[in-house]
Amino acid sequence: MPCSNCHRHCCACVVDLSKSNSCSECVRRKTSCDGHDIARRLYQSMKDANRLEEEEDKLLRSSVEIQSRLLRVREQKRHLQKRQKEMFDHGMADLAEELGDTDPLVEESASSSGVPAASVKLTGGLVFEQWAQENGLEMPDFEVVAVGQGSGDANPQSLS
Repeated sequence: MPCSNCHRHCCACVVDLSKSNSCSECVRRKTSCDGHDIARRLYQSMKDANRLEEEEDKLLRSSVEIQSRLLRVREQKRHLQKRQKEMFDHGMADLAEELGDTDPLVEESASSSGVPAASVKLTGGLVFEQWAQENGLEMPDFEVVAVGQGSGDANPQSLS
């Protein structure tokens, strides 16, 4: 790498480190030579660039690994939610079977609201009260509410 003076004057920059840190042209012109310093700074700069490149590669690999773990966790979460829904649906079907689906009012309410019949029965008051007593549960005071479709911000209408 030529020093600043040799670069400016388009000369060959030759340094004999056994004699001096200055090039022969700078010695001849009796000027300061920054050739040795430029080479050292360039070497340090190249070393820093390599270090940053390695750090970038490491972070990229880490990012890919984290993204893969995130996708795996999301898939496990979806699977768990699916299993929870299946277990809930199975439990509600068992409960509906235990209670019997012969109440036409409950079935009409379920079909018009899109809510499973067992869910309507649970909110239907007397049926739930009977089930709670049969299973040895103390019946708390519940307010019976109408079940129906509507916007998510609609308030249930009290039937009592």
